[in-house]
Amino acid sequence: MAMVTGGISAVADAAAQRETTTQLNPLGGATKVLTGDVTKFSLSRGASRAAETVEKILERRLEEIVPAIHVPNGRHLTVVLIEGVTLPGVKVNEVTNAASGNPYAGLDFDR
Repeated sequence: MAMVTGGISAVADAAAQRETTTQLNPLGGATKVLTGDVTKFSLSRGASRAAETVEKILERRLEEIVPAIHVPNGRHLTVVLIEGVTLPGVKVNEVTNAASGNPYAGLDFDR
């Protein structure tokens, strides 16, 4: 979806630029001047901004996705956690060997 919204934004920007002309001034600066249809320019710029906003919303939503793993009943699973996490519903006394210095000790428990 981000690719689609990025493409829409790029096409709309190109359509808006088609309605402008760049003028160079003697001091080396450049100025864009609207020489085409104001309505086409406005609609194109609006579509470009809307597509960029949708892209940002999609990026934020993708960051919020929580990974989930489905494990059928009766199967054992090994999980390696790279960062510290809190496991809802797991009590500290269920974790065995939690006091040892081994970072992988104490993670074996059955539900």
